[in-house]
Amino acid sequence: FIMISTIAGSLFFGVLADLIGHRINILLAALFTLLACVFAITAPSVELYFFVFVGSALANAILQVSRLPIIAELCDEEDRPTYVALTNLITVPFTLAGIVGGYVANIFGYEPVFIICALFSALAVFWLKFILIEPRKIIQKI
Repeated sequence: FIMISTIAGSLFFGVLADLIGHRINILLAALFTLLACVFAITAPSVELYFFVFVGSALANAILQVSRLPIIAELCDEEDRPTYVALTNLITVPFTLAGIVGGYVANIFGYEPVFIICALFSALAVFWLKFILIEPRKIIQKI
């Protein structure tokens, strides 16, 4: 289900990004991550964990489609290599989140890991919805 969700999500969200913009995709990725965490915490049965994996796969597919293209929309063409490099540099420390999450899960269990992830996802949804302006709208005004 993870592979099917990733493939279908990549196709759908690629078209959505072309039509509407990458901001909506990143917002949806944060929302899918939030929902996956909520399902992971509240799922009454193992069968419903299906939604956790689908939400996670869709979020990953969206990030593969829109993470760097939105950066390209935020800057001038001559600055793109610098912005993409800075984006990759800034996101490198977050690769350690899996190790930190594993450590927290070992000590406190999985529920705090999902709660922390859900909180960060909720903050991301808020920021993407209410603070970040769609780059294409800024370009249209210029």
